[in-house]
Amino acid sequence: MIENKKYEIVQPLLLASMVCLGIFLGYKMNDKQDLPFVSEMNISDEYPIGKIEEVVRFVENRYVDSINRNDIYKAAFDAVFSKLDPHSLYIAPEELESINNQMNGNYVGLGVEIYQLNDTVVFTNVTTDSPAQKSGLKIMDRLIAIDGVNVAGQSMAFDSIRGLMKRQINENIKLTVLSGNKKNELDITVDNIQIPSVDKIKTFNDTVAYIKVKRFGSHTYNEFMSQLEPLADEKRLKNLIIDLRGNPGGYLPEAVNMLSQLFDEKELLLVYTEGKKREKVEYKTTGKSFFNIDKIAVLVDENSASASEIVAAAIKEWDRGIIIGRRTFGKGLVQEQYELANGGALRLTVARYYTPSGRSIQKSYGIDLPYEYDLSDRFESGELIHGVQGENSEFETKILHRKLPAGGGVYPDVFVPVDSVNYTELHDSTYLKLYDNSLRFLSMKSDSDYANISLTDYEKLLIEVQSIPFFNNYNSSALKSLFKKLLRREDLENEENKEYIDHAMEYFAGTIKL
Repeated sequence: MIENKKYEIVQPLLLASMVCLGIFLGYKMNDKQDLPFVSEMNISDEYPIGKIEEVVRFVENRYVDSINRNDIYKAAFDAVFSKLDPHSLYIAPEELESINNQMNGNYVGLGVEIYQLNDTVVFTNVTTDSPAQKSGLKIMDRLIAIDGVNVAGQSMAFDSIRGLMKRQINENIKLTVLSGNKKNELDITVDNIQIPSVDKIKTFNDTVAYIKVKRFGSHTYNEFMSQLEPLADEKRLKNLIIDLRGNPGGYLPEAVNMLSQLFDEKELLLVYTEGKKREKVEYKTTGKSFFNIDKIAVLVDENSASASEIVAAAIKEWDRGIIIGRRTFGKGLVQEQYELANGGALRLTVARYYTPSGRSIQKSYGIDLPYEYDLSDRFESGELIHGVQGENSEFETKILHRKLPAGGGVYPDVFVPVDSVNYTELHDSTYLKLYDNSLRFLSMKSDSDYANISLTDYEKLLIEVQSIPFFNNYNSSALKSLFKKLLRREDLENEENKEYIDHAMEYFAGTIKL
């Protein structure tokens, strides 16, 4: 009896000890965060541990000149990823913070964007209600000194200047800037800067709401809901225009959650993902829509990619609304990001996504195929001016059984040609050269009223740019119009927007039918 009682006492203690030991061993087996990234690549004997480190250390010890270890690692990783798809890449530590900030929708700073022209830093954007704006800093002000350290005319590296401006939250920074011909001393307290991914909603005729979604960050769904809610409460939300032009994508769940609010039905397939080593995952509507939205128009262009295309494809393929604009980018690959011990990260493609019809909208890619810059091909072929039909595929829309075109991207129901004065965006070097010269011109002006720039001065500015063959067919009036567009924020007043909105309003009025 005594032995049985002892066993009854010892048995639970023994089992508890074994469970604790198992948890501890399991934790230690998976606790690899402190190991170097390259050492974790030991998948088999074919890939020995530390092969990359061995080569880099050998080069460091024997090479004739000094080298930067991080630069060598980056070159090695870039070489590896060049053999994969265009969206798998290595992100260096110095780049990761900026990328994460953009996706998370906030960062600690002044609320400015800067651009270096020769040896002068110019403030090209000042965020509304930011510490910088509250201090009086203006667009096109030129940076002279940081905390008394002169940076203008010093041929200082751009990254070094950015480093001098970096501060922790609530810390102060003193900037000396030249605003026109006036020198200003600004004392700015660094704060948390919000980067909204959804612009403030606009309304037309009290029945149509227009909302621009710039990217799908970690707070996009909440921002979208908060913008629509007041109109819904006031019963002014009937038809909705969603502007996804220039939206590069982002977090898939944010796009799916937003999409789910645009459908009343439950269990409608919005998108699914699948990969060689990833099982099929379906994303469906919840049937819990909080808004009673009638018709929907989605605005897209050649720079609408990834999650933007998921939204456009679901709206189109369920015949829920109309797609207006131009064929989208054509990115149907899903990436996951893995942080590395060196402070960088891997962004690796792990699956493809498929639209409700089962279509992959990923455009072709390969060593000899244009990808990121296929806009030039679209321009040369006339697609951006005249549109493209695309051959019908075996896929069709769910309700009206409209045939869906084959090929990468989501095709619009109503085509809108590209604004002719924006063609330079298709030729990066030309566009950047014009942008450089535009800023250089402004840095010499004492007046920041862009509308008063004289044609004569502008033509002088463009002597160098006009020597580029691409501009041979453009007159000064067109170039001046382009210059003004570079300097103003996009709004609903410009001609290209007007054409998009007019088509949407025609659809809402019933003159355009699916």
